[in-house]
Amino acid sequence: MAARGARTEWLLFTDADVAFAADYFDLLPGFLTTDALYWCKTIPRRIPDYYQWFLRGQTTFDRLGIPAASGSNLLIRREVFHAIGGFDLSLTCNEDSEIAWRIRRNGYSIRFIPELIVYAHDHRRLEQGQFRKTWHSLFRSALLFSGLLPERWRHNDWGYWSSRVE
Repeated sequence: MAARGARTEWLLFTDADVAFAADYFDLLPGFLTTDALYWCKTIPRRIPDYYQWFLRGQTTFDRLGIPAASGSNLLIRREVFHAIGGFDLSLTCNEDSEIAWRIRRNGYSIRFIPELIVYAHDHRRLEQGQFRKTWHSLFRSALLFSGLLPERWRHNDWGYWSSRVE
């Protein structure tokens, strides 16, 4: 894992299909007063309703004290990442949410910063069905957050990364 060899203070986790907003790196230094940051991803023109709904969900969970992190937009202090053991590699998905919860549960600070935007370009899973993607994320995350996700399911993504998606 590349994070093991990193020597920078911060580790930025993102997806290959995102582009950073033009002001992203100019805004970033103003938010580096915490142990971890996460923020929303959006899309300029396609499926804007889904991303607005997703942002509202992240905002709501943040207000409830539950980080709703996305791995496409996650920044963690290197020392915190290592102190909590990094990502849970047994998870085939939702590992981004799970690490955010561990950050908080271990007493570190994590903030939701909606001003730091990245634009997603791969929407294959959404095009397969917004309900399916939303249901999968919410149900699986709820089981994982509550500790009710059976061990045998940790390695199974329930078809989320199905070969039907190309």
